Amino acid sequence: MHLSGIARYPIKGFSGEDLTSTALTRDHGVPGDRRFAFGVDASRDDGTWYSSRNYLINSRKDNLLKFASRRTQGGWEITSPSGQELNFDPDDADSIKYLNGQLDRFFDCVETDGKTPCLIDRNPDRGPKGHWDFPDTELLIVNLATVRELERHWGIKIDPRRFRANLLIDGLPAWAEFGLYGAEFGLGAAKLSILRPARRCPAISVDPTTGERDLALQNDLVDDFGHGFFGVYARVTQSGDIVVGDDLQRTNGSALAISEMTCEIAPSITLWPKAALVESTDVPDTFEFTSIGSLALAEAGTFGRMKVHLKPDVTLNAEIVHASSECLTLRIARGAAFNASSNVVLLSGPFTIRDV
Repeated sequence: MHLSGIARYPIKGFSGEDLTSTALTRDHGVPGDRRFAFGVDASRDDGTWYSSRNYLINSRKDNLLKFASRRTQGGWEITSPSGQELNFDPDDADSIKYLNGQLDRFFDCVETDGKTPCLIDRNPDRGPKGHWDFPDTELLIVNLATVRELERHWGIKIDPRRFRANLLIDGLPAWAEFGLYGAEFGLGAAKLSILRPARRCPAISVDPTTGERDLALQNDLVDDFGHGFFGVYARVTQSGDIVVGDDLQRTNGSALAISEMTCEIAPSITLWPKAALVESTDVPDTFEFTSIGSLALAEAGTFGRMKVHLKPDVTLNAEIVHASSECLTLRIARGAAFNASSNVVLLSGPFTIRDV
């Protein structure tokens, strides 16, 4: 498994920057990533985390990726689709005040719900993390093999930039990233720990080149694969330089506890796709599943049902026969199109019968 690409998104909702190397920073991620955002509630510019719904973001607003940005000697230049240019120096209060006074007209092609946007800076030198959708995340990682699997299934070309990942990795089977929860990896001189899967919003339906909302990838993921997750979040546990081409090597560090992989507003762990290996048993329609990673597929002694995300367009319900920390035995309804030949099978749950 190796690092195939690095990207940074200095302004939330705008296009990013491809990098060949960077210095990951503990508790922050890629320096300068998601540092700026255009909020619609200036009273919340207090350095603390708050919901991304308070920003101009691609999941809810059209045309944002048609704006451009670039660094200048004195700060930043942003350009609207109509060609209007604004410059600002994030360290100059007068510059920010002038910028905010122009933003109503600057964003005239974006629906702002009747509110005037304002620039909100999460300068890492002052402590806060960037403008992430969750307060505990610092990196987003996407497996290129999984991108290729979507391309193969849908017969289309998918630009990985749609997923706005910081790190693109290759050398894993498709979907195998969902077996890495809790694990720590060395990458160059840095170390990082995998937290949980990223549940995707309509932002991934926007073409990063044209800025047009041309696909319905979020809905297609749910309809064809039985879940809406793509990529995994991570946390930097040791600062260090990384370079495209570096290997990701699992360390001997202790796996994170479930409480360390999630937060209060994150999707329930029952919804997370969990990668597993499957084997047949001597009992008809009954199979054993072993977790690929350190996260148990279900707690020992659990009963109820699991969802088996076998392949595109096939999601099966299965009854839990036995659950331990090492193995999960499931009974799949007789006659269901299932065999034990898949290299990686995704499971989610456990659910009660009412939840399935």
